[in-house]
Amino acid sequence: MEKIHTKAVSTGIQKTKKEVYVFKCCLGSNLTTPWRKQKTVKNKTDKEARQLYSEWMQEQEQAYRAVHEPVVHAKALQKVSSSPTFKDYTSQGDIPANDGQFFTQLKQEVSLSGSAVSHKQVGSLQSVDTQYRSRIRVVDRDFLAFANRPIDSITPECVDKLLDDIKATRGVSNNTLNHYLHAISKVFRLAQSAHVVPKGFNPCRQVDGRQKEYREKTVITASQYDRVLEAIEQLPPMFKAGMLVTLLCGLRREEVMGLMWTDIDLEHATLHVRHTLIWYHDETGKRVRTVKKGTKNGTHRIVGIPDKLVEALREYRATLPKRLSLWPDQATGTRYPMVWLRPSDGGIYDMDVFGHCWRQMRPKLLAQGVLTKNSRYHDLRGGFISYMLNKQHVSPVIVAKLAGHRSAQMTLDVYGDADSADINNALALMNAGLKD
Repeated sequence: MEKIHTKAVSTGIQKTKKEVYVFKCCLGSNLTTPWRKQKTVKNKTDKEARQLYSEWMQEQEQAYRAVHEPVVHAKALQKVSSSPTFKDYTSQGDIPANDGQFFTQLKQEVSLSGSAVSHKQVGSLQSVDTQYRSRIRVVDRDFLAFANRPIDSITPECVDKLLDDIKATRGVSNNTLNHYLHAISKVFRLAQSAHVVPKGFNPCRQVDGRQKEYREKTVITASQYDRVLEAIEQLPPMFKAGMLVTLLCGLRREEVMGLMWTDIDLEHATLHVRHTLIWYHDETGKRVRTVKKGTKNGTHRIVGIPDKLVEALREYRATLPKRLSLWPDQATGTRYPMVWLRPSDGGIYDMDVFGHCWRQMRPKLLAQGVLTKNSRYHDLRGGFISYMLNKQHVSPVIVAKLAGHRSAQMTLDVYGDADSADINNALALMNAGLKD
């Protein structure tokens, strides 16, 4: 309880006359304007005066904070603003050469040695480019309310609202939203290691991922296979050969683009699938294409080439110069006898060249009733698997080996699609077997 003084005080209770008390307070410091207040009360006992003084001081302290805390809060905001914003931390410019600390740390994680890029490092660089760069830059460019916040002031509610805004404006699937969440979480993980945010600060951990969505299957079924094959056989030699490699051998697009003439044995009708062509952006922002040893699963396989494909490859080879050019790998400099080289300058075709051709064919096939769904180029590979399973009745284990899958279960679950025509054919075979 505050003591009652008889002498003058700067802060406290002073008793001037009988039952007359003066309350005084001086709040603040030399750095801020002092809060000086005084109040006189009469006809009170010492106990009542002390009680009233305690309540009065509480009122003065609240009033002082109401006036002076905005100044302190502004200084605190100024201190917070010294922390980089999300956009400043992740990107300092429009080209990768001006990347901020985040992408610099990502590149350090890849740990490049010298100017050449090893095949394992190529895969890391590609994942850095596709999984993080594009999504983070979308946030920095289109969602400024989030991107311009200091990185250490972002809350789980901010991240959750960002995901809702991305869904509303870009119309992406929930699977893609989870990729955005993963990329943003990676930003905070690296910001912790760089001491940009406190240790353990990651609001993404408190945000629930969106429920996964599964796109409708568009696999070319066994009953559609023959008519799609007839349509592809009408194409020019290069497109015909390239698309038949996928439809008749089940190669992925990157495996098709990574083919070399040394991988093809036309005499023995065999094809070695042991390279893929991938790409990434280097430090200057230039797209670099390079050959990666092994397939998507890091393995290689040998598949047989049907006669139709042998003829198509011979026809395509006849359109090329007798002396084939060697393509220099843009990452390692190694020269390869790539199959899909442009005759004009020896450069390699773009990886979407066959996909573009398929998109040109697709409307006609839909109009003719050959296709019933708006299928992708990758569905040609699914058509090969479906044809082998449902029409040729090859064991799923063997089909998985031909397709380069790790397990037969994946072959059945993802690609083993059938339509009503396939089911009717199976019933007809069963009836014919019972009659015999």
